[in-house]
Amino acid sequence: MREIHPVPKERTQSGRDFGKRVEREVARRTGGERMPMSGAIKTSVRGLEGDVRVRDSTGQRDVFVIECKGAGQITPRGERTYVLKKSVLDQMVAEAERSGAIGLVYLHWKGNDFSDDYVIFRSEHFFRFLEAAKRGWREE
Repeated sequence: MREIHPVPKERTQSGRDFGKRVEREVARRTGGERMPMSGAIKTSVRGLEGDVRVRDSTGQRDVFVIECKGAGQITPRGERTYVLKKSVLDQMVAEAERSGAIGLVYLHWKGNDFSDDYVIFRSEHFFRFLEAAKRGWREE
């Protein structure tokens, strides 16, 4: 049987700090707003779902709801890795759809430049994004 070791408090705090840095940088790069405590308070009156929300030019409507993930794991072979669960993707889609937005997961690896990051869409949301881009982002 495998022994389970508790995660040291310092490591979990450093992970939270890293996650906050990723959220702040994604908000800065997208012109969005970071939702503080979005992971801790899912049912608040403010609707703190998604880590970063990007609104339209009027500021009235969410265009993107972004779930940010910071990864720092390295395999024994030296490869950077991140396990992304379907439940996280499903949650991201549900949160975005509640506000009529396009949901995505933004994945950043610790130590890499943000220009090397990845964005993951649900196919339906990707096609909505593609159609909006083709229209020049005109409102429907």
